[in-house]
Amino acid sequence: MIGRQEQHKKTFTIFILTSLVGVFCEHKITEIDIYDRNTKLKSFLQIWTSTGFCPPVPHQNFKNYIQLDSVKQNIELIGSLPYANQTFQIRIHWLLNLVKVNIDRKFNFTTLDQLVKLCTNSGLSIGFELMGNPDNQFNDFENDTQVQMWYRLIYETATRYTHIHHNWNYETWNEPDHHDFDGLNFTLEAFLNYFDACEKGIHDADMEAKFGGPGASCRLTKFSQFCWATLEHAANGVNYFTKQKGTRLDFISFHKKGGNRGGPGSSAFIFSAELETIRNIRYNYKQFDKIPLYNDEGDPLKGWDFPLAFHATTAYPAMIVRSIHLHLSSTDPEFGNYHMLSNDNAFLSVAPHYFTQRTMVAVLSLVDPERSATVLIRKPVYELTAMLAQVRDYVVTTPNQRHDKNATTGCLCTSTGHQVIVSCWASNDTSNYTGGARDYVILMPSHMVGGYYIVRALVQMSTYETWLAMGSPGTLSQYQLEALWNVSTITNSKRKRVTSSIKIRVEGPGLTQMIACNQHENLSRPHSISFHTVSKRAVVIRWRDEQISDCFLTYQLEIKRTPQEDFIAITRQVILSRAYQFTSKFGVGGRYRVMSINIMGKTSEYSLTALYKT
Repeated sequence: MIGRQEQHKKTFTIFILTSLVGVFCEHKITEIDIYDRNTKLKSFLQIWTSTGFCPPVPHQNFKNYIQLDSVKQNIELIGSLPYANQTFQIRIHWLLNLVKVNIDRKFNFTTLDQLVKLCTNSGLSIGFELMGNPDNQFNDFENDTQVQMWYRLIYETATRYTHIHHNWNYETWNEPDHHDFDGLNFTLEAFLNYFDACEKGIHDADMEAKFGGPGASCRLTKFSQFCWATLEHAANGVNYFTKQKGTRLDFISFHKKGGNRGGPGSSAFIFSAELETIRNIRYNYKQFDKIPLYNDEGDPLKGWDFPLAFHATTAYPAMIVRSIHLHLSSTDPEFGNYHMLSNDNAFLSVAPHYFTQRTMVAVLSLVDPERSATVLIRKPVYELTAMLAQVRDYVVTTPNQRHDKNATTGCLCTSTGHQVIVSCWASNDTSNYTGGARDYVILMPSHMVGGYYIVRALVQMSTYETWLAMGSPGTLSQYQLEALWNVSTITNSKRKRVTSSIKIRVEGPGLTQMIACNQHENLSRPHSISFHTVSKRAVVIRWRDEQISDCFLTYQLEIKRTPQEDFIAITRQVILSRAYQFTSKFGVGGRYRVMSINIMGKTSEYSLTALYKT
C-alpha cells in the first residue's frame, strides 16, 4: 500500500463552479494535496457490486420461471457488466424451492444446478438465501427429525457448490419479521433451530464458507423480533447442535431503504437508519465489532413493482451514486467494516409498467412471425453500474471535503495510481429535480499532465424517452427495436491530452466522469464469443474479458457477413459491458470479432472469430 500511495504524492485540486440560468458563481473549492499530512488515501471496497431478485408467486413454480428466455437474457446481461469474474453478486430468494425430494427422501438438485450454471457461466457469484420448502417437506422446525433433515439439505447444498465457488454469501431466510414463510410454521424457537441447522450445514461443508444474516430491517421496535432474537442467539444463545454458547456469523446483513412505496425516498435516510442499527449492534454485541456489515437491500424505495418514472430515468442511478458517495466519504468509525450497499433491481418488469419498475432492464415483446420473442432494453441504471466498474482502489480525501448528507451535488475522487477518476453527480433523490448544469474545473496533479483523458456521461434522453415517443408500445416492430437498441445511453468525449486544468459539466439529475490515465498498459484479449438468439434478425453477442483495464474506453465489435466482404464495425455506442444487442435489416448472420480500446489509444488483439448462423 505504501508503494501505491507514493504514486499519488502530487497536488490535486478541484475548483467547483455552479451554473444556474447561465450565471456562473463559485460554489466551493476543494483542495486535495497529497503532500499535506492531513490528506488521506483511503482504500475502499466496491460496495455496490450486488443486485438481487425474487421469483413471482407462487414461489413453488420457480422452476418454470427460470426457463423463461427473458430470465436467461437478464442474468447474462448482468453477468456481462465489466467486473472481474465472480465478483458481482446476484442475490436470489427461494432457491431451495428448486430442489426436489425423491421418494426415499434424497435431494435432487438438477433444476437448482441449471440456475447455478446459468449464473456462474455468466460470470456472477450467488448470494444464496437459504429459503424455500423443497416439495413442501417441512412444516415444523421444533421437530428434531425435520431440523436434522434441514441440516442435511443445507450440508448437501453447500458441499455441492462451495468447493468451486468459495466467495458466495450464504444467508438466512429473507426478512423473517414479515413472516413470508410460504406455509412453514416458524415460531421464534423454530426459527433459531433453523438458524443453527443452516450454520452447521454450511460450515461442516466448508469452514471457509461465509454464512450470515438475519437479512431483516432490524428496526428498534417490537416489529423486528426475529432480527434481534437471531443476533442475541448468535452471540449468547445455546446452539441446538453443540449445546454451547453462540453460533458463528461471518457477516451481519440488514435492509435499509430510502422510503416507502411511492416515495419520497432519501439517500440520507438510508445512511442514518443504517447508523442507528449498527450502533445498536455494536453497543449490545461487542463480539460482532469486526464482522462485515451488509445492507443487501439498500434501495431508494420499498416495493420493486411500484411504478415510478423515477426508475426509468437518470434520476434513479444519480440517487444511487449519491448514496454511494455518502458511504465512501464517511469518516464514522461505525462504518469501518461496511462491505455492501446492494440494490435489489434484477427483477423483470411486468406489463404495462415496462420501464417504471425497479429493474435494470425493460421487458418488451417483438413482432416475429416465426417465434415468440422477448427483448430487453437496458435502462440508465444498468449503464451506471457499468460506469462504476473502473471506480476502485483508493478514495482521495482531504480535511475540507465534507460528508454532507444534504448536498445535492458532489464529486467522488478515486485513483488506482496511474488512473484518476472524478465522478461528479447531481441528485435530489427521488424528486423531479433538474437543478440546471454544474460546471467543474479540475486542476490536475502534475504527474498526470501529458497523459490522456475522456469525459464520460449518462445521457439524459435515454431509451425511456425514445420509447415514450414511439407511443409506449408493449410489442415492438423490428424498426422500433433497432431504434431502441441503438440509443446512446452513455457518451464518451474525444480523448484529449491532460493539461493542468480540465473542465467538465454534469446535468442534473445525472453523472459525469472525468477519467485520466498516464500509463500505457497491455490490454487483455477478449475471447469466447457466444450468442443468444432473440429472433431471426436479433441476437445478443457476449464475450469474456477477465482483465478490464483501469483506462478502458470501449469495445469495438465487427461483423463479416460473407467470405467476400471485409469486417465492418457494428458498435455505434459506447460499449462498457461485455455484451452487445444487435439487430439489422441486413441480417445478423456472419463471423464476429471484438477488441478493446483504452483511453491512451491502444487496442487489444482481436478475439478469435466466431460464426453465427441464422
